[in-house]
Amino acid sequence: MLIAFLESIKHTGHLFPIAFLRVFMGYYYLQEALSKYAGDFLTQPILAEKMSESIRNNIAPPQLLSFFESVGIPYWQFFAHFVTSLEFGLGICLLVGYLVRPASILAILLNLFLIWISPPHMALLYKTFIAVNITLGWLGAGRCIGFDYYFYKRMRGIWW
Repeated sequence: MLIAFLESIKHTGHLFPIAFLRVFMGYYYLQEALSKYAGDFLTQPILAEKMSESIRNNIAPPQLLSFFESVGIPYWQFFAHFVTSLEFGLGICLLVGYLVRPASILAILLNLFLIWISPPHMALLYKTFIAVNITLGWLGAGRCIGFDYYFYKRMRGIWW
């Protein structure tokens, strides 16, 4: 596996700057998950308040607003744990470069959700993250300095 790691720099060296972007995004998601875990995001209804504010301001699509009312707000603890776990998993996957393409798809969906429940000044940040995750998934950023190159060499497919 170490040889495949070193070969990844040789064969996919043109993705080296994208690998730094992947590591940064992984660090960001991991940092956000750890701050939510250490803070009161899992114990206080912060997510439910954001969803109800989204309902009042009609930010999200109508189908999602009805989902927020019927499922999201009553079961806010499940969704708070789900968002925190998803951010933690995305952070680990992007840091080590394993399953970057599926992780980038999940990150795009997470950022869309965060756009719909966040204040307008944060929407530009999440839109930028959507563009970055599209780039990471499209280029297969885990192939350079990541575990995806090891699996890409052995099992070709769209996930590597």
